[in-house]
Amino acid sequence: MFNLKICSITAILAFVLSLLIGIISSTSFPAVILRPLVFGIFFFLFSGLISLLVGRFLPELMDDDAVEPQLIIPGSKINITEDTPAVPGMVYAHPDDSDEELGDITQMVNSNVLQVIFV
Repeated sequence: MFNLKICSITAILAFVLSLLIGIISSTSFPAVILRPLVFGIFFFLFSGLISLLVGRFLPELMDDDAVEPQLIIPGSKINITEDTPAVPGMVYAHPDDSDEELGDITQMVNSNVLQVIFV
C-alpha cells in the first residue's frame, strides 16, 4: 500500500540534505536549487515503489492489526542436554593430579616458537 506520509517525509529529508550539502559546497545557485528538487522527486518515487513492493510481496510486515508477539526468553526453546547415554565402552578422562607434572606451558610454546624463528 502506498503511504503518502512516509514518501513525503523521505522526499523532504532528501531535499533538505541535498540543499544543505549544495550550500556548504558553494556550488552555483541553479545547481543548489535543481539538485534538491531532483533528489526530492527521486526519493519520493523510490520510497513509494519500495512501499508498494513490500506491501505486495511482504504483507505481514505491513500488518497494523497484528497480534502482539508473546515474550520469548532467548534460549528457552533450545534443549542442549543429552538424553541418551554416551557411546558404550568409551573411556573418559577423569581429573586427577597429573596436571601438576606439566608445568608452565608458556615456556614450552615460547621455546618452540624461538626454535622455528631462528632455525
